[in-house]
Amino acid sequence: MQQPQRGLTLRNHYALMQYYLRERLWRHAEMVANDVVQAQDDWTFRVWKGFCVDMQQNPNEALRYYKEASGHRESAIPALMGMAVIYRRNKDTEGLNGVEQRLNDERFANAHGSWVQAACLLWHASDPTRARDVLNKYVDIAPDHRDEYTSIQTVRGWVDLSSGRGAFLEKCAGMFDRVLQAESNDNTLDIEAQMGKVAYMERKNQFWPAQDLLNRITVAYPFFTPALVVKAKQLMKVEDWDQSAEITQRILQKDPQHVEAYVLAILQLLVKEARYSQAAMAISDLLQALVQREPRNAALFHHCAQCFSRLSGNNAQFLSVTMQLAEHAVQLQPGSADYIAEVAFHHTLRGDYKAAIVGYNKAATSTDGGTTALLGLIRCLILSGKLAEATQQIEFPNEIQNPQQRNAELLLLNAMLAWRKDKNQTLSIEKLDQAAEAHRHDIASQPTGADLYVKLNPPLMLEIAKEYIQHCRTEPPEPGSGRQDPVAEKCRRTLETLLRHVPGCIEAQLLLSRICFVSGDPDKASALIASCIRQDHSLPDAHLLSAQIHQYNGAITAALHSLEQALTLDFEIKDQPQYNLLRGTLLGMTGELNEALQCLQHAIQLVQAANQMTSKGRPIKPLSIQDSVSLYLQLAQTYLKLKNTEDARTTIAEASRHFKDTSQIGRINIAHAMIVARTDIEGAFFFSCSDVPQAQEHRRRSHDDC
Repeated sequence: MQQPQRGLTLRNHYALMQYYLRERLWRHAEMVANDVVQAQDDWTFRVWKGFCVDMQQNPNEALRYYKEASGHRESAIPALMGMAVIYRRNKDTEGLNGVEQRLNDERFANAHGSWVQAACLLWHASDPTRARDVLNKYVDIAPDHRDEYTSIQTVRGWVDLSSGRGAFLEKCAGMFDRVLQAESNDNTLDIEAQMGKVAYMERKNQFWPAQDLLNRITVAYPFFTPALVVKAKQLMKVEDWDQSAEITQRILQKDPQHVEAYVLAILQLLVKEARYSQAAMAISDLLQALVQREPRNAALFHHCAQCFSRLSGNNAQFLSVTMQLAEHAVQLQPGSADYIAEVAFHHTLRGDYKAAIVGYNKAATSTDGGTTALLGLIRCLILSGKLAEATQQIEFPNEIQNPQQRNAELLLLNAMLAWRKDKNQTLSIEKLDQAAEAHRHDIASQPTGADLYVKLNPPLMLEIAKEYIQHCRTEPPEPGSGRQDPVAEKCRRTLETLLRHVPGCIEAQLLLSRICFVSGDPDKASALIASCIRQDHSLPDAHLLSAQIHQYNGAITAALHSLEQALTLDFEIKDQPQYNLLRGTLLGMTGELNEALQCLQHAIQLVQAANQMTSKGRPIKPLSIQDSVSLYLQLAQTYLKLKNTEDARTTIAEASRHFKDTSQIGRINIAHAMIVARTDIEGAFFFSCSDVPQAQEHRRRSHDDC
């Protein structure tokens, strides 16, 4: 870490330290405090050094610092408050009572600056309520208090800003302005208040005025690198990627092991262009920087693992590197349920549900185990096809969920179960709508940098989109009908939100191409597919969707070629229902009926399998409701072409049982009626098995005739 110059004022050192504390960079903050202590033997900075040591899992060493500082008048109050934080955390009632008695000493009543430091310490210790209580006690008595470190208005402004409450948000801007005005009268600039004003503007999405304030800081105080970091984060938020990258590289040129700049550089590689290989190499360098600069900061290792894994696109090479970050966090704090659950989540992304379930079970039994591990476990059970067990496990989180604070992941899991287990399409879509709304609420705070992508949680958004697709039509509407699929539009909104923040997300682009296709824009769908293939040549799903578009357009040879390309890229795709449905349909159209029958029967077996995993342990991707019905109808049609009427009837009857309460039952009834009437059987199945315009017109006339 680049150390600040010793000749700087205490206030500027204090502002730098406070920035690192807000970012939870404990070792960085400790080094700033240590620099001041060595240069000026300042007891207030000794207290903050003790706090940083405590945050790095060394409370005994912190108590030693606090007890020493409590014997000095200028540092006694914040030192005692730091001791109270430790005693309260460890439930040491005797120690806490003793400290509180000392804090009630009347001799401390007028030590306004010391109480401001104590309140600030409480805030950084994640106790904003007590911090505000302390500040409220003195803000009326000494509203204009300023000292060599900070001012009461600045600290109160930061505490209120972090609350997220609208009323506090507006007040804090006035507090920062008053401090900055007072400083300007002395021809100085309070960095801490200026950074507070920047944070306020960021919350209000006033990025360009915020950039102007940051520029003033960098001109007046070139040593204050955090201003450049915040500027680069904001530029990413407004999608000025080039300038953000330029600033990031400028920081790294000054300090090749700058942790925050490394994080930004990795985000720039992932978010815009999904350059996983380069990002994986950069994470290896970041890991070394973290070990040197923040060796005991388990939360930081965990946070980096969280952020980067959610931008991984399930890339195996990249996930192997982010897994190292997650495992390092567990090594530092072996008992943390969240850290263990993050390792399990990595296993989930890699498709290793067995290892993930073991990890989630371990996390759930930890003393601080919350709902994160349980929800992860339920997700693995669903994806593994263990629906009965998942239904049993989800009862508890459903019972304790606060109706006013709905959990997007829990709602998604309920939607998945409603469809996979109960075939309740209406309930599934209702839960998906609630999940999408809860997620929009979660990201409304508009964070920047790594925090944004943790909150955004692209894998969750992709899961919501994929579940919506389960209930979308599978082919475009009739030309000129003007009828749009409302579920497809909901899916589109989710994907467009994700791509607005992560334009390089290839999976989101592919899903959006499917939505474009089913919404009547096959040309745009094909263009998106081509763009995805240019970015990544190894995309079997892109060729699979391309085959579906070719089939719709009647280009059978091109469709079969696309299927062959998909199989070449991923031989295991032959164990996916979608591949077998497409191939069986195409072979039936070319008259290769026996081969078509084998493909369709295999697809049915995969759909009905109790264990929803391929022979290689990968999850079987479920078909949408329309494709599921099409599979049964195609199979029945193939039986009829082979003169096997009995198996055709059995297949239709089975489809009727499975889909009797869905919107697709009409297609099945038409096919069944035609078989019973023994008239135009071939035509009946052509029109029932597809959603091409002629079929839609035929079905509408059939309903009108009825």
